[in-house]
Amino acid sequence: MARYAIENRDSFSRRVGQTSVFNPDSLEIRAPLGRLEENLALHLGIWLERGDHIGRHNLPDAPQLDLPTGLLFALGMALALVWWRDRRVRLLFLWLAVALVPGMFAIEAPHAVRTVEVIAPSMLLAGIGGVALLERLRATHFAWALRWAAPALLLGILALNGVRYFLIWPALPSTYEQFYIAETHIGDLAQRLARDPAVQSQATRLYVPTGPSTDEMVQYLTAELPVGGFDGAALTPAPGPSALLIAYGDNPKVPPERAAQALGPGAQQLALGPRSPLTGNPEYVLYGLGDAAAQIARRVIGSP
Repeated sequence: MARYAIENRDSFSRRVGQTSVFNPDSLEIRAPLGRLEENLALHLGIWLERGDHIGRHNLPDAPQLDLPTGLLFALGMALALVWWRDRRVRLLFLWLAVALVPGMFAIEAPHAVRTVEVIAPSMLLAGIGGVALLERLRATHFAWALRWAAPALLLGILALNGVRYFLIWPALPSTYEQFYIAETHIGDLAQRLARDPAVQSQATRLYVPTGPSTDEMVQYLTAELPVGGFDGAALTPAPGPSALLIAYGDNPKVPPERAAQALGPGAQQLALGPRSPLTGNPEYVLYGLGDAAAQIARRVIGSP
């Protein structure tokens, strides 16, 4: 990686330039100092108030810590401030501050991925709070409850995060739209169809979406496949008597009917992709031309 960075400096640093608070697009909206001030306020609230909005990184807008862990973190932070003269505490604060730097100097704050290094010092602070709470309880009449209370708390935190991560988060439409779900399904179908000997020999042509309205994910997943392209108007190369075309089913710029027209009057719909939770439309539509194409579709994905 270091060698690539040295030999390809522009390529390696392009994303950093795009996301920096000093990039020209960001400067048109707000001066760097104003952006830094805003980022500081946003990052101070990531633990308990509002976290990353992007559904790929976090349950949108939810605090980065669940409520029990967040409360322990707050207790640990308060104790650390009281103990600030301790060299170990000052080192912990320095660690936390350095870990926040990538997010502070970037747009789209708060950003869970750019501040991922914050996890370790945050857990240490939550641990400090948890240990202090346990020690306090041991000195009270509730010491007898620690044998079951501590394991119950840990299991509760695990269950809470399990529900958030595996049930609530995936079901949100805002999470769906942050991932390349339709493009991934199109690429997966293209890969399965391309394994058929008739497609490999190009006796039956296989086409996938191309052009400005197509995400790079489709291009990546089909880069090594024997496929042609559909740019929303025409097929390249021209189809023969047998062809398969995977078209977006939920792209208002290129309605799927246009794909059928590009194949010709003998085109037939062979399959529909999963329904988008955002619109209810199929993610893709598979069209075929000729009996051989229909047979391939039945072998690969079954009857529509």
